[in-house]
Amino acid sequence: MIKAIKVRLYPTKKQEELMFKSAGISRFSYNWGLAFLNKYYEENNKFLQIDKLRKEFTRLRNNNEFSWLKEVSSEIPQQALKDLGESFKKFFKKESLYPRFKKKGKCEVSFFHLNNKFIVKDNYIKLEKIGYVKMKDEGRLPIGNYKKDKIKVLNPRVKFNGKYWYLSLAMEVEEKTDIKLTNE
Repeated sequence: MIKAIKVRLYPTKKQEELMFKSAGISRFSYNWGLAFLNKYYEENNKFLQIDKLRKEFTRLRNNNEFSWLKEVSSEIPQQALKDLGESFKKFFKKESLYPRFKKKGKCEVSFFHLNNKFIVKDNYIKLEKIGYVKMKDEGRLPIGNYKKDKIKVLNPRVKFNGKYWYLSLAMEVEEKTDIKLTNE
């Protein structure tokens, strides 16, 4: 059974700055990918595969002019490009409209965080390149190193709702069955 969990985060000012930077780089990556795909289609009259787009982005990231992209986890822009690929898949299946650019101030402030980099202890969770962030968990997240302990998490996202930061994710948990005892 899959269980959704939402945990409130209490970042310091410096951590919050890095979180906003991460969300901005996620939006930048998505928009850069969409612009690159549009231009590629105009020039070649065919769609570029997302894996090749990710390689192009890695080249961009290694360019000195865009060195600021390295200030956050490399997984953040890579997942933004995967999300763009999913948007195109839905478009080609006629399940949604053509992907649109994400406008600053008009889109959700969020970013992906790779689950195998989580380390949870006490009331803190370690986020890559951000550090240990205080959280209000109430014992829902397993304590430990998620990579080493092989704890599986699905689609972890750090989000800002305009006032507070949250970590939302899904976890596979064992289904509890109620056993009824009879007096037979």
